[in-house]
Amino acid sequence: MAWMPQQENEQPSQGQKWGLTLLALLLAWECLLPLAQISSMERVDIFLWAFLLFLIAQRVVHQGWLRFSLCVLLVVILLHRAHFALHYSFFDPLWLAQWSNQFITGWSMWWGREGWMGPASFHTFLFLLALWALAVLFRLWSFESGRVFPFIIGAVVVLSTLDSFTSYDASGAILRVFVYGFIALAWLRLARLREQSVGEPPAARGWATMTAVLILVAAVVGWAAPKPAAGWPNPLAWIPSGDDRAGGGVGIRQIGYSRDDSYLGGSLQMNEETAIEALVETPYYWRGESRDLYTGKGWQNTLQPEKQLEFRPQEEIPQTDSKDIDAQLFQDIPTDRNRVRLTQLNNPVLFTSGELKTVTLRYEETIQQQPHHGGFVAEGRMRLREYSLVSEIPRIDEDQLRKARDYGSREIADTYLQLPASLPGRVRQLAQDVTAEEDNPYDQAKAIESYLRQGGGYTYELEDVPLPGREDDFVDQFLFESKQGYCDHFSTSMVVMLRSVGIPARWVKGFTPGDAVPVTDEKQLENHQADELYQVEVKNSNAHSWVEVYFEGFGWIPFEPTPGFSNPTPLEVEQADTDDEAETEEEENDPAAGGPDPRQQELNQDPAQAGEDVTSEQTVTTWWRPWVWGIGLSLAVIGLLFWLWRHRLAWWWLSRQPSTTGSLLRAYGSLLQWLSWYQGPRRPDQTLREYVLEREWPSQPSAELRELTHTYEETRYGKGKMELGERTRTLWKRVMNQFRP
Repeated sequence: MAWMPQQENEQPSQGQKWGLTLLALLLAWECLLPLAQISSMERVDIFLWAFLLFLIAQRVVHQGWLRFSLCVLLVVILLHRAHFALHYSFFDPLWLAQWSNQFITGWSMWWGREGWMGPASFHTFLFLLALWALAVLFRLWSFESGRVFPFIIGAVVVLSTLDSFTSYDASGAILRVFVYGFIALAWLRLARLREQSVGEPPAARGWATMTAVLILVAAVVGWAAPKPAAGWPNPLAWIPSGDDRAGGGVGIRQIGYSRDDSYLGGSLQMNEETAIEALVETPYYWRGESRDLYTGKGWQNTLQPEKQLEFRPQEEIPQTDSKDIDAQLFQDIPTDRNRVRLTQLNNPVLFTSGELKTVTLRYEETIQQQPHHGGFVAEGRMRLREYSLVSEIPRIDEDQLRKARDYGSREIADTYLQLPASLPGRVRQLAQDVTAEEDNPYDQAKAIESYLRQGGGYTYELEDVPLPGREDDFVDQFLFESKQGYCDHFSTSMVVMLRSVGIPARWVKGFTPGDAVPVTDEKQLENHQADELYQVEVKNSNAHSWVEVYFEGFGWIPFEPTPGFSNPTPLEVEQADTDDEAETEEEENDPAAGGPDPRQQELNQDPAQAGEDVTSEQTVTTWWRPWVWGIGLSLAVIGLLFWLWRHRLAWWWLSRQPSTTGSLLRAYGSLLQWLSWYQGPRRPDQTLREYVLEREWPSQPSAELRELTHTYEETRYGKGKMELGERTRTLWKRVMNQFRP
C-alpha cells in the first residue's frame, strides 16, 4: 500500500518528550558553562541540576497547582543548598530569616540601580526563577507542540552574543548546538511521519544515515571553511557599559575577589560592599592565593593541594614548624607578630595578614594547603566565615637581599619561570633593557618595579580599560598598546618581565589593608592583650594583586608595581632625611599606610564639578524615580507582547482538551469567538452549521470540524445527557492543530 501522510499534527510521544528533555539539558549546559569563565559564578552545576529538576516537574506532574508547589519547593531547597547548607539545616528557620533580609537588601539595591552589587543569594534566586520560566516555556512549546527550533535559535543567539562581546570563545559550543538541533529536528520529523503514516512508514535506517551524513558535511564545512572578518559595526558602541572591548567603554564587571583569573582585563566598576571585618594589631595586606601559570590571557593554578589541615571548633592549629619552602613564606628573616580576629562574608579562601602561624576556626572545617605557600582554601563547597589567626610580618634588609644570587631549587625554577611560547619577543627584550644595568636579582626586580610605577609612562585606570583581542597577549597589549590599567595589569606584567630575565616570581591576589580605625576601649585592648588594636573594614573595592619574588635563603618577598600603592613589607635600612621625606610623601598616597586609594581619588572631584553632579542627581531624584519608569516600561512591553501574541495565546488556551460536557460547550463557544477574529461574527439569520461549514475559509472545513460541530449540536440541543468520549477529545485536538496560528 502506498504511504500517505495524514494532515493532523500529534503531540510528541512519551519517548520523544524524554528525548526533548535531554536536548533542553544539553542546550542549557552549553549556555551555562561560559558563565563560570566570564563572571564570578564559580559553580554552574547547581543551576544545571535546577533546570533538570524543573524540566522533570513540568514533564511528570500534570496538575497545575501541584506542579507550581513542587517548583517553589525546589527553589527553596536549591537556595538553601547553594548558600546556607554549611551552617544551617534545612528545617532551621534562622536561614529563612537571614535570606529574607538578604532578599530585601537585594531588592532595594536592584531598584536603586545597584542590582549587581546585591547579595549573592538574591542573584541566585532570580536566576532560579529564570530557569523555572524557561522550563515552563519548554513544556508549552516542546512537550505539548513538539517545537524545538525557537530554543535552538535562542541558544545560538546567546552563545553568539557571548562570543562577540566577552572573552569567551563560543565557536565550538555553537557548532555543538547546531548538531544537537539538527539531530533533534530530524528525529522528530521522522517520528511524526511514522506516526501519521497510513500504510508502510518510511524506514528509519536510511533516514538516520542521510541525516548523519548531512550533519557531518555541514559541520566540517562550517568549521573548516574560511570566514571573513567582521564587517558590521559594534551594535553596543553607543551603550557606555555594554562592551568590555570598547576602548572608551565601561565594563559591567565589578571590583572584588574572584577565584577565576583565566581572563584578565576590561573595565571595572567600584563595589563598596563589605568583604571582611577584622580586629588587627597591625594593618597589613590580606593575602589570599597565588597563581603559577601565565597563559597569555590570565592566570591558572596548576599545583595540586599538597595536604589537608583538619580544624576542629575553637582549637588552635599550628600551620607548621618546618623549614621546608613549601611550608614557609619567609625564611630566616626578622618578623613581627600580628594577631587577627576576622569575620569574613562567605568565601572559601582563608585570608592571612602576613605568613600564617596559627589559626582558630569557629566551625569544624578542612583546609587545603597549596604548595609553596600558595594559599589556604576550604575543601569542597565550604565557606569560611569567622576565624582568628596569628601571623608574621617580615622586616627585610635590602643589603642582604642583594647578596642572593641563585633561586636554588629546581622545582622553583620549573614552576615559576615558565612562560607561554606565544609571548611576543618584545616583552622579553623590554625586560632585558630595563634590567641591563643591574647585577643582582633584587636590584633587577626593583628596576622593573620602578619602571612600571613611574618610568614607563603607564597610567592607573579603572574605567577606560580595553580587553585584549582574541589573538593578543595580555601583557604585551598593556605594555605596548593601551599603557593603562589597574593592579592586575601592573602585577602580571612585572611577573612576566621577571621570568623573562630568569627571576622566579608569581602573581598574588587578596585585599589591601582596608579602612582602619584605632580601638580606644581599654577593656577591649586588655582582652586582646594588645597595646594597639584597629577595627578594620575591607570592602570589595580593596581587592588587589601584587608580586612575590623568590630569593634563596629569604623566601617569597612581596613587590608592589602598581602606581599609588606601596610595598606592604617594611624595610630594615637606614635612610637619609631626604629619603624619609620622599617615603612620607609616598605613604600619604599609599592605601596600605592609610592614605587615599587611587580608586577613591577618581571619585574625588573639584567642588564645582561635584556640585554639578549633586544638582543633576537631585534633579533626577525629584523627577520620576527610576523604578517608576522601570515598572511603566515593563508593563508597556508586556502589553505589547500580549497584543502581538493575542491570537497565539488564545489558541493555546483553547487547545486544552475539554473533559466534561460543560467544558465542551464553553470551549466550542470560545472557538467560535476565536474564529470570528479571522472571518467576522456570525449573522443573526445564520445557523451554527451554516457559519462553520458554509463559510469561505482559507481551506475547506475538515471532516473532523464537521463531526465536532455535529457533536456540539447534539450536546447542546439534545434532550439526552451525553458523556464525552475519547473520540470527542481526539476531534478537538485535531481541529485545534488545524487552526494553529
